[in-house]
Amino acid sequence: MSPAAIRAPRRYAALLLAAVVFGAGCARPMPDSALVGYAAPNFQLENLAGNEVSLANHRGEVVILDFWATWCGPCRQAMPTISDVARKYAGQGVVLYAVNLQEDPDTIRSFINESGLNVNVLLDTDGAVADAYGADAIPQTVLIDQDGTVQAIHVGLTSDLEEQLSSQIEALVSGERLAMVAAPIRAGR
Repeated sequence: MSPAAIRAPRRYAALLLAAVVFGAGCARPMPDSALVGYAAPNFQLENLAGNEVSLANHRGEVVILDFWATWCGPCRQAMPTISDVARKYAGQGVVLYAVNLQEDPDTIRSFINESGLNVNVLLDTDGAVADAYGADAIPQTVLIDQDGTVQAIHVGLTSDLEEQLSSQIEALVSGERLAMVAAPIRAGR
């Protein structure tokens, strides 16, 4: 068995445990995340249609990344809310990508069709993007500003998720910062 095949079940088990713990209504913003205030890790992933999507192509827009999986109950509950909030602000330069963790496209399409959702799904087939964003617990929602800086990270599901996201996205589309921007790291320091 390959090392990747061994890691995948362990990763799913850890994510499932985290989904159970964080999905019990204890979602929280993560202002202390190592990414908040820093440039969002760039990535290129395929969408369900097989087209490549790059985060770098979305400079000037507010980007919502929702890390999720079909087997994650809290993810399934949060996605319609996140999708509705993103749709509300789409005309103001907000884009949502539902970054699926390591599931096959047929499973994802089946879920999307059954749920009636209209979301842009990206396929993180090896989990590398989730790793870059520290998505050890899902759902994890990342808000990235127009300059490509991570402004907020939410983990889990709460009853006030819609209000939290709406408030934060409203601030971002108005040009406000939610996080202090980190100073660039200089060589030799």
